[in-house]
Amino acid sequence: MNLPGQIGFRHVASILSRVGLSRPGFHELELSYVDRRVAWREFASCSDGGTPSLDRGQTGNCRWSLNNGEAIHAHWFRDFQVARFHLDRFDPAERPLQHLVEETYVPHGIVGGALAGLALTKHPLGALVGAFAGGFAGAKVDRAPVTTWRLHSFDGYRWEVRVKWQEGAAWVPLLAS
Repeated sequence: MNLPGQIGFRHVASILSRVGLSRPGFHELELSYVDRRVAWREFASCSDGGTPSLDRGQTGNCRWSLNNGEAIHAHWFRDFQVARFHLDRFDPAERPLQHLVEETYVPHGIVGGALAGLALTKHPLGALVGAFAGGFAGAKVDRAPVTTWRLHSFDGYRWEVRVKWQEGAAWVPLLAS
């Protein structure tokens, strides 16, 4: 149970859904471990579900499935005392292939690597090695430019938060908890 005026899991999901509609690209919400406006106990029990994640230098990953087929994915950066949350449009636990195709460059890397391997070696084994290397490389590339939002202020009476990114800011209405 979070304290009155604290931002919880549902609020993070709401913020990510709304900022994703306001600007194209990939959005993440960065929250500090020491921010008392965040109900961190709600995020304590999590699992990556065994699904690999894009390496962004994080020290840990967590995913929470949503009822609509999406998932909230968190990257924990213990050295910087922050967590960055983003919305997976396709929950990899429920639809791993669709997540892989729609939200990563793995398929592009596999095809490109296979063609490069075949062109360089003129041998099927070269294509296989190229496909493996290309898929691995594709897994390391973000699908879209990243906009990192940070919590600026929170109005517990109107249930709105002000989130900021480098170029500006936006008020985001939240669902009351």
